[in-house]
Amino acid sequence: MDDFAGVGRSGRRAYAVGIVGVLPVPLVWGSGYGELSLPFLVVGAVAMLVAALTVPGPLADPAVATARGAANWALTVLGLIGVYAVATAALPIPDSWPLWLPGLFWGALHVAHVAVVVGGVALARPGKALRNAVAVPFLSTSEPRA
Repeated sequence: MDDFAGVGRSGRRAYAVGIVGVLPVPLVWGSGYGELSLPFLVVGAVAMLVAALTVPGPLADPAVATARGAANWALTVLGLIGVYAVATAALPIPDSWPLWLPGLFWGALHVAHVAVVVGGVALARPGKALRNAVAVPFLSTSEPRA
């Protein structure tokens, strides 16, 4: 099964579906984007995770290893969102808390997500595993050792 027409298995489809996470940026920038960004980012990360975990083949296959890197990034994004949600719900926010800090977090997360997704699509090659150095390695990208 090819990832794109004329291209062998590379695992890049798992990265490509992650662009769903930033679709509303050009559409609603400046008109309440903050309220819309979280659901799209979660859907994009979940789509990456599902696409990555459905790539068939042994763990040693470079396409599967590249897709596992995309799954690791998706889990990293979901984990960061979860940590932020728990921290803001459980911790009292002091009066001296800068109001721009949550916006900085979401902006940095979106920029990092775009960079990882575009980089994954651009750099994934058939026959060569793409190592995602930014993601937390939740899933193993190699065969278990005997």
